[in-house]
Amino acid sequence: MLNIDVIAVFGPNDEIRGAYSRALAKATGRTLVPAIEVLYDHDPGSAAIDYLRWFSGDIAAVAELPATALPTELIAACASDQKTGINSLRLSAIVCILDAEQLMDELTTEDFLVAAVDSCGCPSDFIARASITATQIELAQTVIITNWQRLTTAQLSQTMALISALSPTATVRLADPHTLLIPGAAENTVVQDRAGWMQILSGCAAPPFQDSSISWLRYEQLRPFHPQRLAQLLQHDFTEHRLGRIMRSGGFCRFATRRGELLLWDQVGSTIAFHQVSNSADDDPEYFAISQDLALIGINLDHEAIIAGLDTAVLSDEEFAAGPALWRELVDPFPASETASDTAG
Repeated sequence: MLNIDVIAVFGPNDEIRGAYSRALAKATGRTLVPAIEVLYDHDPGSAAIDYLRWFSGDIAAVAELPATALPTELIAACASDQKTGINSLRLSAIVCILDAEQLMDELTTEDFLVAAVDSCGCPSDFIARASITATQIELAQTVIITNWQRLTTAQLSQTMALISALSPTATVRLADPHTLLIPGAAENTVVQDRAGWMQILSGCAAPPFQDSSISWLRYEQLRPFHPQRLAQLLQHDFTEHRLGRIMRSGGFCRFATRRGELLLWDQVGSTIAFHQVSNSADDDPEYFAISQDLALIGINLDHEAIIAGLDTAVLSDEEFAAGPALWRELVDPFPASETASDTAG
């Protein structure tokens, strides 16, 4: 049996991520899997593991993942490898390295990155850059902040508090230009529930770094959304920061026009997507067990205004009383939702 031990390094800045990965591999004596080796693979996490299988004997490695890679892909690859029993694969640490000056831009950009290319080398899949960065932070066990000296004290406090809110259980560290930060081995690599929005929904969010400008709230509502009014709220109040700057929100929701569908709400900056989690029958007792259950994280949030705005986007008393026959006729400007598994690839 081949024993493989991996430290995975993620981050949106190619130069910073690459330099740290090379230095970490050299300092720890680990084999480096550079991002270029898996850059154009549809599943970089699996590709990095496949790359390591070519080595003979046990191996400890630093896997640098490209900017388009999601930690979920590597976690899934590790879990799949362990189930086969062919290899003993250990994910020692997930590191996300960030440029302090670029972080806000990375979380608010409307850019999309090429996630995969076809056999001819043409782009075949795209993913929102802001969503990737948020997920890399949320699932990291260690977040390293570089170029933090260029921020004011207030800016640094806000940056660290925002990262901490996105990933409350992560270790957040400031890079030292004279000392390489080496992540400690994680006791538990099952990290899908590390995201701040998930911890808010479970009632256990306790970010170690806090700042008066950073806050979060939970929104619960039994009535389904009126899709057209929700779209107007998102387009104007969310993106124009009338309710504060909502940096990240996630959770579960239902649209009145889509009977039985439970959707995953996934918003970062100005990008939002809805993915189908389940589709139950109208008479299923679980149907109304969850309608809207959302967590919102941001800067200078107006909690009362956010709740009031979301309340205007659900069905009114008259609409709710009219029943599903009317609901099906409501305008729904959102595209058909993919299943969560389809979205994950």
